Amino acid sequence: STQAKTLFPYTTLFRSISQAWLKEAGVDYPLIRGGYKALRQTAIQVTSEQSQKPMVLIGGCTGNGKTLLVKQHAQGIDLEGLAHHRGSSFGRTLTPQLSQASFENHLAVELLKKDAARWVLEDEGRMIGSNHLPECLRDRMAEAPIVVVEDPFDVRLERLREEYFDHMWADFSAAYGEEAGWKEYSEYLHHGLFAIRRRLGLQRYAEFTALLDSALLEQQRSGSTEAHFSWLAPLLKDYYDPMYGYQLEKKAEKIMYRGTYGEVADWMEHHRLAVLVDGEQALDLGIAQQDLEAGADFVDAVVDGFPAENDIRVNHKEFKQLEFLIGEQFVFSPDGDDAGGWV
Repeated sequence: STQAKTLFPYTTLFRSISQAWLKEAGVDYPLIRGGYKALRQTAIQVTSEQSQKPMVLIGGCTGNGKTLLVKQHAQGIDLEGLAHHRGSSFGRTLTPQLSQASFENHLAVELLKKDAARWVLEDEGRMIGSNHLPECLRDRMAEAPIVVVEDPFDVRLERLREEYFDHMWADFSAAYGEEAGWKEYSEYLHHGLFAIRRRLGLQRYAEFTALLDSALLEQQRSGSTEAHFSWLAPLLKDYYDPMYGYQLEKKAEKIMYRGTYGEVADWMEHHRLAVLVDGEQALDLGIAQQDLEAGADFVDAVVDGFPAENDIRVNHKEFKQLEFLIGEQFVFSPDGDDAGGWV
């Protein structure tokens, strides 16, 4: 397997033999001594240490392709993939969720495997299905800057149709057969609505359920999933979009950039970072991907028209923003007082 794993056999002799065999086969697995307790302690320590690195969150309403952006980024950690859940009431997959300890262990392995200079994560809540994010990671995410994806509504609908209807029906059919798979698929969609019935209100819930039943009949008759837009579109407009919009309002000062899926992907690729100080854009940095990955000790920068080849004068608060966003790319040289220094 190409996935990162940890070698944890039950005897010292078998452990040594297994590791030797794997090494001969070209697989170099790390060895943790001390049993399962040592493994858990190591996982907790790794997550705590890796969580201290700078991170950027990708946010946006449901259907904007946030998870896809995270997965395609070299420094991305797909938290939903690790949790086997997509985060919403319709987020379950056919793969059962792991225990909390196993989820945390897998997260630690992924962080250790990539060991990036900074992290790109999806803007998640505390819970992803039945798994909760480690507190150390959640605390850092609460402080992190956010990039918001804002695709047109019809683009979002098509993306959701493919993910939640086309793909899920294909998965259920493949796993259970056509007849039993249809029953499982129908129950999956009904359960998603049922889980949020109290927030919708019983009358609205009944209306959406009736529309869902009609859409399922049409899908079964014609094979088309387009009829699901009759309940999905108002569900987004009346429930999911206002809910996330309210949550995002409380993080407004952390938003660095807004754009469509393509614009955000391009922005992330070039690491164009806008540093917000006291709610205003103070610094606008264009940083090449290869410079970050190679550990370059300089970047091109423009600050209020200041020449890019010169050092940048910042106060300590501004420096902390730079350090938070870019990690070790900047070195702070104080002037001898608390006012600031040069980077």
